[in-house]
This record gives sequence, C-alpha cells and structure tokens, in this order.
Amino acid sequence: MPFSDQDIFEQGHVKTPLFSLEGQTMIAKVVKVYDADTIHIVLPLFNKLMKFKTRFIGIDSAEIRSKNPDEKIHAKKARDILKSKIHDKLVRVECGEFDKYGRLGRRRSTEFHR
Repeated sequence: MPFSDQDIFEQGHVKTPLFSLEGQTMIAKVVKVYDADTIHIVLPLFNKLMKFKTRFIGIDSAEIRSKNPDEKIHAKKARDILKSKIHDKLVRVECGEFDKYGRLGRRRSTEFHR
C-alpha cells in the first residue's frame, strides 16, 4: 500500500531505519568482475532489475590500481580466475550491510545455474 505525502510527513523521523538488504538471500546475475573481491551484480528489487557494486565481506584481494607492479599482476590473475568462474552467471547472494563506499557486502556468492 503506497504512503501518502501526509503519511510520510507524520511517520517519517530520524529513527526510521536505513535501507538495508542485510540478511537477504537473493539470486543475481554477475555482470562485471572488477577484481577478486569486488563484482557488479544485477538483482530484482522493487519490481525492477537493479545493479549493485558488491564486495566480499572478510576478503581483501590484491588491488588492480596498486602502484606496486607485482601486486597489479597478482590482482589481474586473481580477477581472471574469479571471472572465469562467475562472470555472466547466476549466483545466490547472501547480502550484508553496505560499506562506506556504498558497495553491498556479500557474505558469500555461490553459483546457482547457467
């Protein structure tokens, strides 16, 4: 049931919870693998397909944009391995909180099918 302007005015306050997908398990399509801990997924939300940048919780992979040439090499190898496994596939995503960069945290992503 949609809220009227009056409902929002009367019921909205500073203690209204922030938007979160914490604890939700959803099926998503991996559309981009940036590095070994950050991917972009598309999932259904509010009757639309929405894209999210996501990050594995508790994983810290080598950085693609590192100034260290060896780290860049390792980062690209790790990214390519992950990409070969999940890019353009459907995965089951266990959602966590959004991080300070606005990325959706993922506890785990497992290949679902396709």
